Amino acid sequence: MPDLRILHHWACSGGTLLSKCIAAVPNVVFLSEMHPLAYLNFYKPQASYYPTDIIQQLSMLRNGASSDVCKAVFRGSILALHNELRKNHQMLVLRSHSHVDFFLPSGPQRKPVLSEMFARDFRVIDVMTVRHPLDSWLSFRANGWNEIFEISSLSAFSDRCVVMLRDCSWMPRVKFEEFCDNPKAQLALLCHYMLLPLNDSALCNFSQINLSGDSGRRSDRITLRGRRPLRVEDRQAACSSVSYSEVCSLLGYNPDPDASWPF
Repeated sequence: MPDLRILHHWACSGGTLLSKCIAAVPNVVFLSEMHPLAYLNFYKPQASYYPTDIIQQLSMLRNGASSDVCKAVFRGSILALHNELRKNHQMLVLRSHSHVDFFLPSGPQRKPVLSEMFARDFRVIDVMTVRHPLDSWLSFRANGWNEIFEISSLSAFSDRCVVMLRDCSWMPRVKFEEFCDNPKAQLALLCHYMLLPLNDSALCNFSQINLSGDSGRRSDRITLRGRRPLRVEDRQAACSSVSYSEVCSLLGYNPDPDASWPF
């Protein structure tokens, strides 16, 4: 079976930086934040100009498309694209919009949709990138997404992370912090997991890549920045949340909110 590579991560986990580095690998065609049900479950488009987006048009209320229809259209598009890319010796990488699966107000779906829907067509190569849950939460809140997605606390955010980690437990993981500490070695590991040819030029060219989801603190250099300022309630939550402690345990992070890297 042909290979299909899929990258997974939750919001504000540094995933866009790692995605840019993968997208900069020669002969990679990278599609960012993909999900066949994003409009049905999240954006709810009503009317606008979408001349090339079949699923977006289908998802409008006037068409009443079901999730099965959207999945079928999405699957057919990816199959056709993959076949064309193979002719040119190019490799397709999908960045799953995992937020739609696990972090919407409706609650986690308990399955990575992209991995499941392509299992019969491809040898799916799944990789997950992660970050300390406290840093992810602080960035998530700084963007105002805690209100938009009705995730009101570190504990509630960590609940979703636990579900995602359990439901994606077979995926190898790369830590954002370790990537920032040693980009060359961690890019080699990421390429190894994804069966991609290693090319150090990606670390020189990543800043030229524009991707959706680039909501963090931007820089042309790969460095690990300090933790965002903590509130009193952040420290209290970090000391009392069972799910936060579980995420840290599952990923091997120190749950102490005042700990510095390496955790």
